[in-house]
Amino acid sequence: MKTKKILITILILIVLIIAAGLILNSARQQRRAKQASAGVYDKTIAMSPRALVPNFPDSLVLDKNAAITDSRATVYGAQTQYTASYFSTQKSPALAAAYVKYFNSNGYTILNNSTANNTTAIFAVKNGNQASITLLSAADKTRVSISYMTK
Repeated sequence: MKTKKILITILILIVLIIAAGLILNSARQQRRAKQASAGVYDKTIAMSPRALVPNFPDSLVLDKNAAITDSRATVYGAQTQYTASYFSTQKSPALAAAYVKYFNSNGYTILNNSTANNTTAIFAVKNGNQASITLLSAADKTRVSISYMTK
């Protein structure tokens, strides 16, 4: 009789544990579905070399002879970050001057323009959108990295 009560108690505990697990799993799935529909999950699109991802502001690639080495778009909720990299045969100071001129001519506010140890960083904003340019000098070329975050 006592053994029967213990078995029934164990059976009830097992059923309760399974039920709790199902409820927690269901709640987790509902939360994930809600986050996904709200665009909370990140999504990255990468392009093959020599191509920019769709909607990348291609006017930010100032050296039209350069070959794109990398381009991505990552969605963070309501914002999208576009990135691209390329090598240019133009020297870093000339490219930096061209980017400053581009930003000034196109209504951007330059918040940072600094150079140290063969690297130039330019950060500019326009209507809440952010553009970041990094120029890394090498002997015969400059690596250009562009990041553009939409509002």
